[in-house]
Amino acid sequence: ACLCCINGEKFLNAFESNKVVCLYIDAENPIRLAKERTEKLIRGLVGKELHGLKYTFNAGLKLDDEKSLFLLEEMIKQYKPKIVVLDSLVRFLSKSDESVSTHMSPIFTALKILSAKHKISFLIIHHLRKSSDKSSEDMDDKVRGSSDIVNALDSLFVFTRADKNSGYVKISNEKNRYDKELEPITVAITENASTNSLSFVISHHAVEQKSISDKAAEDIAEWLRSKEWKDTASRVFKTAEANDQFALKFAKDDD
Repeated sequence: ACLCCINGEKFLNAFESNKVVCLYIDAENPIRLAKERTEKLIRGLVGKELHGLKYTFNAGLKLDDEKSLFLLEEMIKQYKPKIVVLDSLVRFLSKSDESVSTHMSPIFTALKILSAKHKISFLIIHHLRKSSDKSSEDMDDKVRGSSDIVNALDSLFVFTRADKNSGYVKISNEKNRYDKELEPITVAITENASTNSLSFVISHHAVEQKSISDKAAEDIAEWLRSKEWKDTASRVFKTAEANDQFALKFAKDDD
């Protein structure tokens, strides 16, 4: 998204952007991994200008520290960005607990003051709860930490994949303070081995990816519904029977 904004081009060839300076403060990724990912993205955007991207690795900034907030403001004054990316929220906390509202509220208040003063937008990367209820529609059940995090945001976009190997990412706009939320989209991630590059496109025809366990559960449920039971009262089956059934199914699928 930052690479599109610094060039003033459409994000995913669908969302308009203005040509602006983007300050990316990375406190999450090891420098080697960050460099490899950035180079892949750059190769996927052949001919794009990069001078509008200001990238800082592990600057040591802490949002709950007055000296760090002063340094952050000095960086904003120096680079004059319109977008400041903080990756990720928990790495910018020193003595604060993300789960405590009285800790998080002052941090977001400070960011809002900087945002208004310098007319910038903060894009904050944060993680979901690992054990969240996927069926829940309440963002407080999905987003890690205090509910004050979600409450403080103007917009919230959630990125999910069926599993770590999926080539698709679902993006859902779960909150928009000033307008109607956007419809969810699915983005296909394409890795080109010959050019060692990454590119992203909206996949209009992609079937929503399901995890291996979800697919297995659906297959077993379908088999149980269609199975002819000798004893309809108890409907008991042996594990070996299920193993034989799905071993046969996988063999047919391979053919």
